[in-house]
Amino acid sequence: VRFEPLTGERDGKYFLVALDSPHELIKWTLYTERYGYDAPEFCCGNVREMTAYINAIAPELAQGIQPRFVQEKAAVREYIRQHEGKDAYCIRREGEHLFTYQSLLDWKFREVAVSASLENVPQGFPAEQAERHGTLYVFPSEAPALEKPDYMAQRARRRKEQAR
Repeated sequence: VRFEPLTGERDGKYFLVALDSPHELIKWTLYTERYGYDAPEFCCGNVREMTAYINAIAPELAQGIQPRFVQEKAAVREYIRQHEGKDAYCIRREGEHLFTYQSLLDWKFREVAVSASLENVPQGFPAEQAERHGTLYVFPSEAPALEKPDYMAQRARRRKEQAR
């Protein structure tokens, strides 16, 4: 179901609710223009949770307020662009200040956390790998992929080893 203003410009007020989509892992999924359509802003298991979330974001949408996680996603996108040379096609929000993305270099899922300061290091994330992007710090759970593996060379080596 799509929701958009009946009058005036969309200006980030457009959103989409999907129910039982075969492309999603959970029953109810919300995509918003402000978060981007590459990944859902919110997911839940029942209509009451979804209704409560939509009611909670209604004032934000009406006033054009950008929540903190939209800025955090932008910092994660910049981190990925810097290390992989291109945007990730899907940055998923996994909770407060936590995001995952699938690397386009090695296809591994990577988790990152975002904080406003170096004093608030998220648990389980090494502080020494933190990088500043804009006004936020991005904490990767592991080092980013450095280069795309040469799959054809690996495949040829395996064939040679099997032939021996």
